[in-house]
Amino acid sequence: MLSHRLARLAAGLSLMAAAPAAAQLDGTEVGQIIGRAIAAGIVLATDDFTSAGSFDFDDDTDSRFQVRQIGGRHRFARSSRWEPFVGARVGQVLIDQRLGLGGDLSAPLEFDVWGVAVEGGTRLRFGDGWFGQIRGEAAYDFADNHLVYPDAAIEAVLGPQVDGILVNWQVEALTLEAGMAIGWQRRSAWGFATALEAEVVALRTDPVEVDDPVQDVTVETHFERLAASVEMPLDVSTFGRPLRLEARA
Repeated sequence: MLSHRLARLAAGLSLMAAAPAAAQLDGTEVGQIIGRAIAAGIVLATDDFTSAGSFDFDDDTDSRFQVRQIGGRHRFARSSRWEPFVGARVGQVLIDQRLGLGGDLSAPLEFDVWGVAVEGGTRLRFGDGWFGQIRGEAAYDFADNHLVYPDAAIEAVLGPQVDGILVNWQVEALTLEAGMAIGWQRRSAWGFATALEAEVVALRTDPVEVDDPVQDVTVETHFERLAASVEMPLDVSTFGRPLRLEARA
């Protein structure tokens, strides 16, 4: 799933790198490619596909893709077989590349997404380590695309064609996500917990406001994922609740 979204981003940004030519394409065609590329970055900023990473997706243009994310989840006191929880995450997706302007000319292009997400749900224990889980998540994201022209003459020629369309724009978006999962967990005598989990997720992303169809990040999709995790106690408490660290793959 992650590599698929990276491919979408790479495709969209490659089109941006051909901005002068792309500006002559049909707006709907450009929008479908770049809009989905932007949406992929928005989803990665707030969904827990990856907590951190740095990727090279185009060696020729020295393009780098980075994800940074931090978050937490609070599980409430267990009531019968139900285990409700709430959580939140803050994340960033940053893409740096050189946009080719023809010949030896190039300019730095930066695509930056900041997002915050809140979630809530519950687990239902079935016995023998098995559980079911339902959860919902809402996220707000702010995306910024910024190109620095190498000189005023080039800006005067390209600016009217691409500014606010392919480069130099901002987008706000909302994402709603719902997931259903089934899994198995085992706890050791030392407090460690290992788990396997399969989840089906439905997701929709909508722009709050856009200036051009190219930035239409409306995407409705679903996907499945498998996760393996390990939880370990930290022997530290906050507000009377023990802290635990979880690692997922």
